[in-house]
Amino acid sequence: MDTGGPTRTVEAEEMQQIILQHRFASGMLMSSNLLTCLMANAMFQPSLAAVIDEMSRAAFTVVEVPPNWRGLTFGQLFSFMMRKRNMMPMALLRKTNAQDALDFIDSSVESRRVEDPEEKLEVLYGKVSQMVEDWRSLLDAADQKRWQPGGQPFGRYTLVMPAGTSFVVYNDGVLCMQPTTRTTLPQTGVKRERFDDPLSRQQLAAMSVKS
Repeated sequence: MDTGGPTRTVEAEEMQQIILQHRFASGMLMSSNLLTCLMANAMFQPSLAAVIDEMSRAAFTVVEVPPNWRGLTFGQLFSFMMRKRNMMPMALLRKTNAQDALDFIDSSVESRRVEDPEEKLEVLYGKVSQMVEDWRSLLDAADQKRWQPGGQPFGRYTLVMPAGTSFVVYNDGVLCMQPTTRTTLPQTGVKRERFDDPLSRQQLAAMSVKS
């Protein structure tokens, strides 16, 4: 009996060819199969439709990794942005040549662990974060720059909801969902409108100064 095994293999190989393309990684290419998978998952998980609806109504922005943040992982960055900036990080826009920085972070963390296996992760990450800043100061001026608006899409790829233990590089762009307010009926009886407009750069700058 034909189980369709070879057909599935061909489909998997075709999808892999799409996923590995630079255009797909930089957000410039989308496969129609992804939409089909999304709708199929929504049928088995009805709450997914509500999440997609909320995301479609929300405003998104890309900001730099906060200069005053002294963490190392995406989990720490997520907590910082939620508490200090009232924004929810959803993805990282990473430079295609960021491997040197990632290798430096990884080797620094491992050396600290060997030196003091009992050291708490929060303390260890804080020390390695300072080491990264010292290493960054030795780079060329162009390599020291943090994320800036504009630039070529092919120069970056997108990491959507990385694991909490994933390392964050200083020049990553942070794609964030901005806060919104619903139309509700509070105790006063007066409707409260919902605003979905993105925050202005002046508002983002003010939030950065406060944090």
